[in-house]
Amino acid sequence: MTDFAMERYVENAGRALADKELHRALYGLQQRSGKGALASYKRLPEGEGLRSVGKAARKRALDNLDVLLERLAGKIEARGGRVFFAADAAEAVAYCLEIAARRGVRSVVKGKSMLTEEIGLTSALEKNGVEAVETDLGEYI
Repeated sequence: MTDFAMERYVENAGRALADKELHRALYGLQQRSGKGALASYKRLPEGEGLRSVGKAARKRALDNLDVLLERLAGKIEARGGRVFFAADAAEAVAYCLEIAARRGVRSVVKGKSMLTEEIGLTSALEKNGVEAVETDLGEYI
């Protein structure tokens, strides 16, 4: 992260820490999400049963990954989005850099993701003059 980005982060974090309304909103979100997760958990088998349910769901998803990804892509495109299936990390990073260059992007907000770290997207963006600001909000969804 650049010194400028760190400075902005510290300023934004300071404002957020002082924002009582934000605190109340996030607390309310945690309470609703936590209670919903607990209610869902109680409807599922416990112990090994729960593991079996998870394992079966994961296997179904992996066995049908091609179909699921195509379905997802279709839904995204139907709503005006674009989907790009990269063959590897280098192609994914190149695609993102090409879009950023074509659009004159100077900063992006992205979900904190191990995938972007694994493929080197964040560092590639920064090396190409694009500030990448990460958010953990995905954890609350």
